[in-house]
Amino acid sequence: MSRDELRKLQNKFNMILTILVFIILISAFLLYQYHDAISDTLLSVFIILLIPLLPVLFLTWEKSVKLSAEIKKYILIPILEEKFSNVKYLPQKGFDKSFLKDMVNRVSNARYTSKDYLEATYNGTQIRYCYSKIEVDDGEGSSKVYFNGKVIEFDFPKIIEGSVTVSQPNIWDLFKKKSRIIVESVQFDNTFSVYSKDPKDAFYILTPHFMEKLININRIYCDKIGFKFKMNKIVLAINDGGNILGTYSRLSENEDSIIRDKVFEFIELINLLEI
Repeated sequence: MSRDELRKLQNKFNMILTILVFIILISAFLLYQYHDAISDTLLSVFIILLIPLLPVLFLTWEKSVKLSAEIKKYILIPILEEKFSNVKYLPQKGFDKSFLKDMVNRVSNARYTSKDYLEATYNGTQIRYCYSKIEVDDGEGSSKVYFNGKVIEFDFPKIIEGSVTVSQPNIWDLFKKKSRIIVESVQFDNTFSVYSKDPKDAFYILTPHFMEKLININRIYCDKIGFKFKMNKIVLAINDGGNILGTYSRLSENEDSIIRDKVFEFIELINLLEI
């Protein structure tokens, strides 16, 4: 399908959804307002006519979601392939719960959401990306957003047996003084908290030159970024509410340039790490 054909199909589904929701809401209001004045027979007929609209609404919504995913793939994949090779993009897929849980291992009673899965290669480096959200129950019937943003996994040239976490300093540091590792840079210690079961892994990863890179990246993302090194991988968690792959499904003419700007931001991050 061409972009114009997809746009027409999308508009058609949006119009059908709007009409169905409007009919159901008006019908529910009328039933609530005038149910005493309507005979039982007429009321039964009205309900029988209304009930089939619910599965129609659900199926239309389901198809609309699938169409939006196809539109995102239609728009994004050609642009991603301009800079990346071996592109695999699945809008409705994300990192699994175990991956995200390992990334923030001190969070309990959490709900994990992840989508916009991208797998690709850039200059020989394997990359995986998802937009992810982690919400924590506060015990009073509501939830608090713990993390909302980009999660990116890269190949890393150094291999360690354990893991090293480099995170923003917070209240948890007061309870983990024994496991926190102090590195050779005062500036880095003031910027990040470093944790690892084996200090040798941390010192092997965090050379003076590499610490300077992480500090520079942290400045760009305004103290909203953390890193985790495990085996031969590095995971970046950017808690800025953003999604590099966004919600591009409106098929507007200026979307291509917006997407290219986002992809450029992605590539700049890779280049800053120099991996």
